[in-house]
Amino acid sequence: MAEDLFNRLKATDLETLTAVVRQDQHSPEFKITNWAVEPLSNKGFGGSEGQFRFYGQGRPSAGEAESSWSVILKVQRKHEEELPPSHYFYWKRELLAAQSQWLDRLPGPVKAPRFYRAVEEAGFAWLWMEHVHDATSQPWTLKEYTFAANQLGEWHADYLTGIPQPNDPWLCKDHLRGWLGQHTPEEGWDDPKFSAHFSNETRTRHRELWADLESFLSALNHLPQVFSHFDFQRRNLFIRKAKNQQDGLVAIDWALCGKGSIGSDLYHLVGISSLFFDFEQERVRELDAATFAAYLAGLRNAGWTGDVNQVRLGYCIWGAAYSGTLAPVVTAFFTSEAGRATALQSFGVAGEELLYKWSLIIDYCLDCADEARLLMKKLGVV
Repeated sequence: MAEDLFNRLKATDLETLTAVVRQDQHSPEFKITNWAVEPLSNKGFGGSEGQFRFYGQGRPSAGEAESSWSVILKVQRKHEEELPPSHYFYWKRELLAAQSQWLDRLPGPVKAPRFYRAVEEAGFAWLWMEHVHDATSQPWTLKEYTFAANQLGEWHADYLTGIPQPNDPWLCKDHLRGWLGQHTPEEGWDDPKFSAHFSNETRTRHRELWADLESFLSALNHLPQVFSHFDFQRRNLFIRKAKNQQDGLVAIDWALCGKGSIGSDLYHLVGISSLFFDFEQERVRELDAATFAAYLAGLRNAGWTGDVNQVRLGYCIWGAAYSGTLAPVVTAFFTSEAGRATALQSFGVAGEELLYKWSLIIDYCLDCADEARLLMKKLGVV
């Protein structure tokens, strides 16, 4: 199917492509002189075959020198199972977000890419958008992560200090319940490689996490709510220079966006970036401390004066409930023979090395659960 789609893209209508490129180049007379298309990335989960880069040369107007251009097409396929618009896996969410145009008007410093064309055709969503480039080609350091956390805090604070939040029916609602689905506490532990790697104490802590899961999810409803990206991790984030030469943050992939508790997106920046091997797992607690301080500073700088314990509780519950609960089943798959190719493609490692590295994050998420219990008592949230 991916090959059929790629062949179809090679025959893209020049008129459609020209209309997109003219928007990208801010030139109503731009003429494409040559173009090509290629898959954008071989990393990700189901997205690599659906993201493509169109690029080539063209002239802004007759007589001017040729210049290069590049745009992105993201293609999403309709699921066989019809899901309600608020469901975690609703396939048209990013398409509808692009069509609504409120992604163009995000408050605060976090921006979305420019969308040039967003249409649904024959069970596919076609999203033509800006090709965003990161200011550095090197792996992010603490400096870049803390910058992103600070920008995130300022963005969230805007919603907490009076700016209306989106409330469309297709936004993701009850995100964590959708993510957990029908999974159970015992899944993954029957894998001998996984279970042999962890102590009985770890298994007990994991069961305790599941036992407290309902109270954790309920506690999130008592926290300040903000419009959230819900996949705010390194691979979806780009730092670039704005027109005023100040660094700005652009977030791509808004397919999961919706309303959630304060601190939720910050966990993705820390925990999911580490799980995806974009930051050293051994330093996850250092990353936590640095980004949490930066996130809180962003909230304060933008005028939010609420309780820091609420922020921390939101963060810790997300770490425990999002990654800690499903750690056994997810890890068992990616360390299996069936998941080996996907692991190597997505993370660059597999097998025992992946199991060891992820065990560090699993311990961290169980610690988040312990911290969440203490914070709930302190805040009187049950």
